[in-house]
Amino acid sequence: AVETLGSTTVICSDKTGTLTRNEMTAVALWLPANQGRGRHVEVSGSGYALHGSFSQDGQPLPSADPALQPLLHAAALCNDALLQPPVDDGGDWAVQGDPTEAALRVLAAKAGIDLAALDAAAPREAELPFDADVQLMATRHRLPRAPRTVFVKGSPEAVLRLCSGPTPVHHVAAARHVAEAMATRALRVLAFARIDDETLDGGFDALAGRAALLGLVGQIDPPRDEVRQAIAACRAAGVRTVMLTGDHKLTGLAIARALGIAGEGELAKEGGGAWRAVDGTELERMGERELHDALTAIAVFSRVQPAQKLRIVRALQARGEVVAMTG
Repeated sequence: AVETLGSTTVICSDKTGTLTRNEMTAVALWLPANQGRGRHVEVSGSGYALHGSFSQDGQPLPSADPALQPLLHAAALCNDALLQPPVDDGGDWAVQGDPTEAALRVLAAKAGIDLAALDAAAPREAELPFDADVQLMATRHRLPRAPRTVFVKGSPEAVLRLCSGPTPVHHVAAARHVAEAMATRALRVLAFARIDDETLDGGFDALAGRAALLGLVGQIDPPRDEVRQAIAACRAAGVRTVMLTGDHKLTGLAIARALGIAGEGELAKEGGGAWRAVDGTELERMGERELHDALTAIAVFSRVQPAQKLRIVRALQARGEVVAMTG
């Protein structure tokens, strides 16, 4: 193993928690509006501190905004993370569960939502756990003064596919545009929807055409301070880094540029061009020869499944590369 590492020419690295800190913070929201391109909301604060405020167009936004509350309730309830208060005064809040979900609970708390009271008032009765293949999660709750409600969370492309019925077409189109714009800012984007129905027995496919879009949440996961220097040292030693991530390809490419994985001018020796990001769907359509020829220009593989990661490694090896994988 040591001999192989000494001969490595390519490192395939996960992004979250390996290249980045895995300390998610929700910083941007988008709400569908009756007209125009919807409402863009900025959120202040960092980490898991429950202090922060909401603003729109530079003006403070009340946390009780009628369009904002349903999105925050969905973010807090379609969620498996827990927050524990600091043991000492001034200490940090502790997180149990996925950091992405924890950041959503923090987001709701910043709006003054009592998480314990919300959990008690809207108990979970059923769920479809997160499925990486379809990039969705759904939970059913018994809400006061309302029928049983299903909340759906997932990647924007997956959630928006369920929203073709109750959600106006122009809202779906606007949400797709905003999600891509958020991704170019290196934000991890999640979409949320609501279904006033108690049916979960048919799985995710049975939810199609029944979901009403609630909005988007964009989270930032800062790069680790030491990673850029480590990537530069690897590059100086003749070792190239390729990112494999579950995030949107534009999010991955923005982080890759920030870290020097997709640095400007580095493709000149390969004949010029620009660094590419390829997602799992695009990869599925690529033949072996096409993938073989494209590998020198691909800096990021996104939304890839384990079997696809194995295919990428084997394709690199077929080019004579010695591949290490981390994350």
